[in-house]
Amino acid sequence: MKFKNKLELKGAIIGMLLGDGYIPNSGVNKLMRIKMKSAHREYFMFKKDILENVCSLKTFLGETNDRWGKVTFSDRLSTKTNPLFTQLREHMYHDGRRTVDEHVMKCLTPLGMALWYQDNGSYAKGSGYGDVILCTDAYSKTECEMMARELQKRFKHQWRVYRRVRKNKDGEKLYFYRLYLRKKDHEYFFKLIDPFVVDCMKYKLKRDDVDVKAFRGTREESIICPVCKKEFKRFKSQKGKYCSKECFKKFHRTSQRDTAKAEDIV
Repeated sequence: MKFKNKLELKGAIIGMLLGDGYIPNSGVNKLMRIKMKSAHREYFMFKKDILENVCSLKTFLGETNDRWGKVTFSDRLSTKTNPLFTQLREHMYHDGRRTVDEHVMKCLTPLGMALWYQDNGSYAKGSGYGDVILCTDAYSKTECEMMARELQKRFKHQWRVYRRVRKNKDGEKLYFYRLYLRKKDHEYFFKLIDPFVVDCMKYKLKRDDVDVKAFRGTREESIICPVCKKEFKRFKSQKGKYCSKECFKKFHRTSQRDTAKAEDIV
């Protein structure tokens, strides 16, 4: 891939660093590393072609990893040191933690946005509404709010910050924050990043011509909609229990009416 100027190249690399790329703190001049599972090798080679515009690099394909008794395969690359990576390390890492500021977000390009979404984004059908999500678990609430604000200025689409919770091994609640795209901006957002999304990652787009099963597998389960009592199938990773958006709305409208009646009685 060729770039018109250095700013476009920098914006693409920032997108990788917001995602799965990282710059280790070793030596005076810095380098960049990326590690991905081999199933997404086409996407891995796409990143490789971009980084070759900065400097030469080494790739390691099909490495085996044996963790918790499960063998997986991954691809890895490591670039040579370059002043650009040194500059980005100073901007995006503080006290050993990856951060982000307004300057970094302003440099983000549509290609960088597409790379970030392919790394850390997802499209969740949910109960029929559909959510475009950026997993920003590593950042604070203040950083997520700043990212949402700068993305709106840069690309004219609105992201909302939602708090999520999970429990650690000791049962303690841990809070983190993610960005959710406003529904009416979905079409514009997908149109923005679609030219830069490789085939093996298109399952993250809302498109009728993409076979989601080809990427997510065929792990489905049959459940019964509590509203219309019809049986339908969903992926086990999905949490929606209604067969359609109409049933979802009908159930919640009924619940609101029942609640209002109960308050009147009291």
